[in-house]
Amino acid sequence: MHVPRLVFSPGEESFLERPEITSVFFDQIRKTGKSVLIADYEGTLTSCSIKGSGYTPYGGISQKLERLSSLGCRIVLLSKGKVCKVCEKFDNSLPLEIWGLYGAEKRDPQGKVTYNGPDPSQEEGLVKAFELAREILEEENLELNPLSVKAFFHKSSPGNTVDLLRELENSWIHLVPLHGLRLLTYEGHMEILARGFDKGSALREILSNTGMDIPCCYLGKDITDEEPFNFLWGRGLTALVNKDHHETSAHIWLQPPEDLFKFLDDWIWNLENWEIDSRD
Repeated sequence: MHVPRLVFSPGEESFLERPEITSVFFDQIRKTGKSVLIADYEGTLTSCSIKGSGYTPYGGISQKLERLSSLGCRIVLLSKGKVCKVCEKFDNSLPLEIWGLYGAEKRDPQGKVTYNGPDPSQEEGLVKAFELAREILEEENLELNPLSVKAFFHKSSPGNTVDLLRELENSWIHLVPLHGLRLLTYEGHMEILARGFDKGSALREILSNTGMDIPCCYLGKDITDEEPFNFLWGRGLTALVNKDHHETSAHIWLQPPEDLFKFLDDWIWNLENWEIDSRD
């Protein structure tokens, strides 16, 4: 399925005022009765995290996902955290696929959870990366998890941020080929992570056994979702779900929760009416 590319500029109208952008996607759903929804969890389907309280799904999102699932839509949630943390926020009977730790943990719709994390070499490389980073930055500016090491650069950090970035990059770069890692730089932080455990890799695996004729959509919120947005170019619909607009390769912009709920309601309506449309 080919969906026309559209890049919004700041100040332009959002999805609700440009319904033609989704018409190809919903037409395909009405003709096939099939669909796949893949959504980043933290910050996309939830309000922003309040320190100590974690992420809380928008009120009513669970019911909409349940309805979509009952109509045959495959739903996959991608989370940077553990599967159990996401499950705590939803009814365990809800037949969702949850890919925790961006695919290291997987929960199938029946509730079975499997783990297939980084290999020993990747784990060793991440430990080395953490130790090297401690020589450059204060430990409070570092985050070590089973998949990656993140280094955060704040104005309060001692030294020049550009110099610190360069020094850390030089200390980490040799670990990338030796231990099967990736090095990514975003505004405000740098991350070294186990290759194969990120949003782009997860999306490719999710769609590897999905027919090209099945309409699929990816929902994401920030720069870390640009790889999935670009991967789905010409394959499905992509949506930036964020209160504020920023430059993106996503097809549409949804301002949560209102636009997000309207989009899901339209999806539900089209699935409910697919049999009628398919007989035409």
